[in-house]
Amino acid sequence: MDEDSFVFAVRSGNVQTIDLSALHVASMLGYTGLVKLLIEHGADVEARDNDGLTALHVASFTGKTGVAELLIEQGADVKAKLTDGRTALHVASEYGNMGVMKLLIKHGAKVKTRDNDGRTALHQTSWNANPRVAELLIKHGADVEARDNNGCTALHLVSFTGKTGVAELLIEHGADVEAKHSDGGTALHVASLNENTGVAELLIKHGADVKARDKNGCTALHVYGASLNENTGLVKLLIEHGADVEARDNVSTDNHLLYSKD
Repeated sequence: MDEDSFVFAVRSGNVQTIDLSALHVASMLGYTGLVKLLIEHGADVEARDNDGLTALHVASFTGKTGVAELLIEQGADVKAKLTDGRTALHVASEYGNMGVMKLLIKHGAKVKTRDNDGRTALHQTSWNANPRVAELLIKHGADVEARDNNGCTALHLVSFTGKTGVAELLIEHGADVEAKHSDGGTALHVASLNENTGVAELLIKHGADVKARDKNGCTALHVYGASLNENTGLVKLLIEHGADVEARDNVSTDNHLLYSKD
């Protein structure tokens, strides 16, 4: 079961479209009494679908804290992983379900556990706009400089998603604005490629080098040009802070050609 199918089933109420046990469904809907009844009659709290989804993963996705607590009391493994390596804490962090997050951590979930892409729960917070989610993980020992398999920090990912508040929180807790991923790109490269002007402005405010180059010799202006859009506000921001419009990358692409408009 992929995540898109699960989201669709939750929103549409059509759980027959996915392979879930009765315990999964009751957990998804937050029916604590029914969950308890099913367990009393032999339902396996560790039952999984083909993607390794347990009832605790479901409760973590939907934010059903009461159900999650009951499942844990009945022996659910807080460290259980999906086939892609994500734990319930990864899932709860992605969707900003802080009540479930606190519960999982209280019962031994490790904030530094990595999924198959090398991502921690802190990486997953880039997908929601609540800085308090990232703050909770940092409070419990999350490493703001942890890198995934592509060398991306949480700041790289939040620069992709454009969640300025989360980016600011990460920087306040020591995230390196000059950190480079495996292709040499900084968070500013990522923010520029995805036209996230607010994040780009924040990064520059905290010392990001607008002239930094990736492994292809591209500056933030070059990678913005690759988006083939016309965000004059972002271009103006980069130029005002010293971007070189004459800079060439390793394949001799001129910035002044990229940013000239007819």
